[in-house]
Order: sequence, then C-alpha cells, then structure tokens
Amino acid sequence: MKKRMKKNNIWMAVILIACFAFTNVFCFSNTVFAKRLSTVRQVEKLAKKKVAGARVLEIEKDRENGVLVYEVQLRKGKKEYDLVYRASNGKLMEYGWEFDSWYVKRGTGKIISMSKCKKLAKKQVSNGRINSIAKKREDGVEVYKVKMQKGGKAYEMEFHARTGKLLKYEWELVTWKQEIF
Repeated sequence: MKKRMKKNNIWMAVILIACFAFTNVFCFSNTVFAKRLSTVRQVEKLAKKKVAGARVLEIEKDRENGVLVYEVQLRKGKKEYDLVYRASNGKLMEYGWEFDSWYVKRGTGKIISMSKCKKLAKKQVSNGRINSIAKKREDGVEVYKVKMQKGGKAYEMEFHARTGKLLKYEWELVTWKQEIF
C-alpha cells in the first residue's frame, strides 16, 4: 500500500512538473516575447492599429545607431504617416504625419501672430516647453515651424501661418538613439 501511494505521488509530481513546463513554454513565452517584432506582418498589424484605416505604403527594416528598427509609411486620406518601431520590444520610437503638399492651399488673409501660433502649439502638446518657433516659406506657403519638448519626447509641428491649421506633427523619444541593446 505504501509503495502504491509512493508511486502515485511520484506520478503526480511528474504530471505536475510536466504541466508547469507546458505552461511556461506555451503560455508565458508568448507573453514575454509578444512585443518582439520579427516579421513584417507583426509590424504591419501594429501600424494599422496605431493609424486605423490607413494603407501601408512601405515597411523597411533598418539599423539606427546599432538598434534594429522597422520604419513604416502609411497613407490615410490626405495625410502620410511615418512610424518607427524598435524591433527588440515593439515600442513606438517615432511618430509623425503631414498633409500632402498638393492639398495645402496658399491661403488668404493676414498672417497669424507668433503668440497665436504658440497658443495653438501648446494646445497640441499641453504643458510642453517651446524650444523654438520660426516663420518660413515652404512650397509657396507661409508656415510656422515649432519645436517643443515634453518629458522624454521632442515634438516638431508646422502650422499654416494664415489659417493656423496644423499641417505637420511628429514626435520622437529623445534618448532612444543613445540606448544600447
């Protein structure tokens, strides 16, 4: 009787160990590595989730400062999007969009003031610090280029100088290019 109980206990222990091993291999490994990007399909899925309804134009695998990344270009309506994902963990490192230049009209009326543009920029990045603002002419259109920073992100925006419309918006993590993996 004791031998039989001992045998049953050994079998139960073996079954229990096998269950733990099965759980670790098939369940937790997917959780641990779920964000690692190794295929273009994974990157495409992430990008389409970030920009719902967009069409992927191009996905390029690249190395920036020794870091393997995926650069994604998408189009949705009148905007073109650029996203950069770190391959090792699937983290979005850069995000940006801009209107295609042929959709941007020269505009009429007076040019808005720089202080008005600062207010528009602060609306886009609340509690952000404006590093620079400059009025430029691009493709025959007067624009304000604004550079801001908030937390670990650096922002760049372009506003139409006559209408105040946001024409370009992008951010990138400030320190990601110095990180070593």
